[in-house]
Amino acid sequence: MVSKVNELFELVFEGLTEEDALRIAEKLLQRSIGSQMTVDNTLDVELPKLAISDQLEIERPHVRVLCYGESIYDVEINFVICDVKPLALSRLAPALQAFAINLTEGISSPSFFAGLDPACDQDTRIFTGTKLGPLFLHDDESH
Repeated sequence: MVSKVNELFELVFEGLTEEDALRIAEKLLQRSIGSQMTVDNTLDVELPKLAISDQLEIERPHVRVLCYGESIYDVEINFVICDVKPLALSRLAPALQAFAINLTEGISSPSFFAGLDPACDQDTRIFTGTKLGPLFLHDDESH
């Protein structure tokens, strides 16, 4: 069995308006991004690190903004769990969930979830909104 720490995970904010997607992305990138969007209203940026709590950060996460149709947006944060420092799997789910809740403050009807890529698979989710999912992360998986 392959350890989950080497798998790709994602935190997804889905079904957003352009304004809400830009608001979340700008909070993540800590700068305005309007001019960085491509012609098809997408963006893919690798950050050196992203603090998700006072005690946890992700090294080299990718922040993506995707546009579906003309006005539906998703924002994704993609990362490998072994890039979470310090690697404390039991603290990751609550920290990531609190981080997501904080990012969606002021957003109407936020929908977000996190899990193994593709996180749209509900069987491999860490959480969906404020509910914990079926995928549990334990510290003994880091070995």
